Amino acid sequence: MSDLKGNFIDGNKTAEKIIGYKKEELIGKNFLKLKVLSPGQLPKAAKLLAKNALGLSTGPDEFTLTRKDGSTVIVELSTHPLKIGKRTLVFSIGRDISDRKRAEKATLEAKERAEEINQRLILLNEISNIFLTIEDEKIYGEVIRLILNYFESKNGFFGYLDQDGTLICPSMDSNMRSECRMPGKTNKFPPDKWGGIWGRTLREKKTFCSNEPFKTPRGHIPIKRALSTPIIYGSDAIGIIMIGNKDKDYAFEDITLIENISNFISPVLQGRLQKNLGEAQRKKLEKQLMFISLHDKLTNIYNRTYFEEELSRLQKSRGFPISMISIDVDGLKLINDSLGHNTGDKLLKACVSAVIKAIRKGDIFARIGGDEFIVILPRTDIENGKNIIERINKELALYNNGNRKLPLSLSIGLAASNKNTDLLIDTYIRSDESMYNNKELNRKAAISKIKDYLNKIKK
Repeated sequence: MSDLKGNFIDGNKTAEKIIGYKKEELIGKNFLKLKVLSPGQLPKAAKLLAKNALGLSTGPDEFTLTRKDGSTVIVELSTHPLKIGKRTLVFSIGRDISDRKRAEKATLEAKERAEEINQRLILLNEISNIFLTIEDEKIYGEVIRLILNYFESKNGFFGYLDQDGTLICPSMDSNMRSECRMPGKTNKFPPDKWGGIWGRTLREKKTFCSNEPFKTPRGHIPIKRALSTPIIYGSDAIGIIMIGNKDKDYAFEDITLIENISNFISPVLQGRLQKNLGEAQRKKLEKQLMFISLHDKLTNIYNRTYFEEELSRLQKSRGFPISMISIDVDGLKLINDSLGHNTGDKLLKACVSAVIKAIRKGDIFARIGGDEFIVILPRTDIENGKNIIERINKELALYNNGNRKLPLSLSIGLAASNKNTDLLIDTYIRSDESMYNNKELNRKAAISKIKDYLNKIKK
């Protein structure tokens, strides 16, 4: 409770709990002058008092309050003017809605992730259709057109290496050569002619990105930004995708996605390049391509493509109830950045090993992102799903007992569908939300352990 000038008069235990102050610390003080509200919220609070002075109630309105310990809390506040004697006081009712707002944010983020996943799947499906329906070298121009459109880039090419190691870029005919004014332009580049960022990409078999303008020969298309990734099959570079001249900088997410596209294209392109093999070799290759297209290259478990196909199949099956466990390796980016991807890959493999030991033979285990995994549990209700999580945690504890220097930390979420009228994509979103809520709880402890390990090895 306060007066019309914003001076605290009284408060209950709930108010003390929400803002972290005892009422004795606040009585007589003006909340407009305290640090409970950020400067940006003061005009809004002053307007509410002005309405109260006119005898009007307000709210509910949302405010972010700074508690005594410096933490913040989101409050839904309603105010009501009260006439007590000759004085008009303001009776305020506040409700802590922090948990609700976090849940709403997590739900929105999960929906955005699901939409992003859907758009990427559409892109990959369209690329697959091009390889399946176009027989000649027009596929390269069609594929790069899709990729340029998705990345909002103006220029680029998609090429392959022939048996002599010469880079062939059929797509340049359709989207670059008409703009290039260099003499003697060609779409064939032997290794001794490899240059610039794309030459490094092929020689070093690594992705390169630059958001700085390039020095280009006279007549060459101006390049302000560029992102180039090799297409690797086994240990060999078999092709390249390069895009450039996006209006804004290429980000880490762009690098990750174009590498995923390259990995997706790799077995298909290899199949295209090896189509003249004998029939026996062709059948063997098809089997390999099927395995590669449905399995994660690093861990050999199923990949996102297989996961999406299984969702569709199980949706029409009699395998309900179906539970899903979402798993995320905590702190993987910090480990990759500090110790290198080899160390991060070892943790990913350790995660896979622990989960495989815990799940059953008929369960479906897939890697669906850099540090994200999913387990589909057919004919499993929520309680039995919890039992599987307990087994995973036991295996995790066994691993960490033997690897105390750099422990493995996992965030885990669980959701279930009881009947086939429940959409399994919604079950996945719910398990993902559950996992991210768990990740928020684990974040500080996991990062702290990793930093402790990093500090030790520095010493």
